[in-house]
Amino acid sequence: MAGTPSYGSLTVNLAPAAAGGQWRLQGDTNWQSSGFTYSNLNSGNQIVEFKSVSGYDTPATRQVYVADSQVNTISATYLVDIPSGATIPSLLQFSDVSQPLAGQPPYPWCGQLLTDSGYGSGCVVKPRVVLTAAHVVFNDASLSFVTGVNWFFQRYQSPGTADDYEPPAQVPRGWYVFSGYATARTNDNSPGVSSPVSQNQDVAALYFMADAGRGGYSGYLVSNPNGTEWLQAGAQKTLIGYPVDGAAGLFPGRMYGTIPGTRNFAQVTNQVFSTTDILGYPGMSGGPLCVLYSNATYFPAGIFLGGSGGATIVRAIDGAVADLINRAEETAYTSDNNTGGGVILLTSSTGGLFATGNFQVMITPAAAITAGAGWRVTTDTNNPGTYYSDSNATYSLPAENYTLTFHAASGYVTPPNRPLAVVASQTGALVVTYTSTNIVPYALPIGMSNGVVQLSFSAPTGQRYAIERSTNLTAWVTLGTNTVGADGVLRVGDSNLTNNLQRAFYRARFAP
Repeated sequence: MAGTPSYGSLTVNLAPAAAGGQWRLQGDTNWQSSGFTYSNLNSGNQIVEFKSVSGYDTPATRQVYVADSQVNTISATYLVDIPSGATIPSLLQFSDVSQPLAGQPPYPWCGQLLTDSGYGSGCVVKPRVVLTAAHVVFNDASLSFVTGVNWFFQRYQSPGTADDYEPPAQVPRGWYVFSGYATARTNDNSPGVSSPVSQNQDVAALYFMADAGRGGYSGYLVSNPNGTEWLQAGAQKTLIGYPVDGAAGLFPGRMYGTIPGTRNFAQVTNQVFSTTDILGYPGMSGGPLCVLYSNATYFPAGIFLGGSGGATIVRAIDGAVADLINRAEETAYTSDNNTGGGVILLTSSTGGLFATGNFQVMITPAAAITAGAGWRVTTDTNNPGTYYSDSNATYSLPAENYTLTFHAASGYVTPPNRPLAVVASQTGALVVTYTSTNIVPYALPIGMSNGVVQLSFSAPTGQRYAIERSTNLTAWVTLGTNTVGADGVLRVGDSNLTNNLQRAFYRARFAP
């Protein structure tokens, strides 16, 4: 005996109104305007199609579940088309997506996001953190955050082939965004088109209860307004993501990337940059803009936001974004589980427990830097093995205590680890001196009396040296060690000293 049929309704809201977009259910010949409701639909999955509109990118066809006895509503946005002759994304091979290779962009740490508002892209920047754009988890029509988000790591849809990989969906426990983003979008009052103010806050860090990338992650580069702006560096750059529309012959559900090359970015405002050198497609929003670092490794340095005014827009990863990532990472390992209700954790870009501070590390002498001197934060897992040496650069980290370790320099003694305290909203400086291991020779001492040799030379008070003695400048005997006194004199006893006219040569060697 057949069961009782169940029915529901479906309403689709389209933005922006100026686009004049339309939609219909697959199989229907009539296009419907925004806000139209299909009533008495059989409950279950329905396919929604969108009509092409000149000057706009058409939203991707979407499968929607119509629940029984409910008014079901979805939203879709027509993005402004970007007429450009720029480099466009190319389809990546499954081997690129699934196998990490040295010198290759971080394809294996990227994935696709499916939310109540549509598709987006993201990158695993920490084991349990996915970085994306805030508008991927925000409904531009209702001006509210979505409640349904699914993450598909390394997705590569190629049905019927050995390359087909449909990963299990992971649901984030929650996410962090800048507290002013929703307000900025409301003030814009322009669905589908964001102002530079909104773009500067268009960042989301999703956190998960388990690894989002099977234990791997890409790390990231942090730009600093007073130091390196990675998007404007002369290094190779590439954009990665999952397009769902925008070109004939495109394969939705597979990863794409632009061919690496030097791309020019201009600053729009704050940490928002634009370029006409590359083009991203709808669905790639939230994907990483990666920069080739000096250690021949690509790292995410920006977040693709879409197009505006014929240009591709990217939000740089700076200290404020690193703050969101660190908050998300901390929360991922707590018992706070915010899935199921779509709870959004908000933070402002300044202040708070994870606020950032700036610091400089000045290495002296300059010759030590040439010889290989450098420093790194012992807990820096983003750039393992990378040491920094630019004494003029300013760096940004969340406000807390760190430990610095130093790289060996030929001809110099490696300094011991040093503590570094980063204070919120302040800039501190740390001077690190590498001491030469070279021998400091002396022809004759400045004084000899009562069995004590006195040597005078330019060295810091308290610096420790070993003194050696020779009568022929060939065979040297260590007499002992001592520190330079407050008067700049280094003293050591010489048991062979019989009078003030002792004929001997002395030299000092640095002693740790």
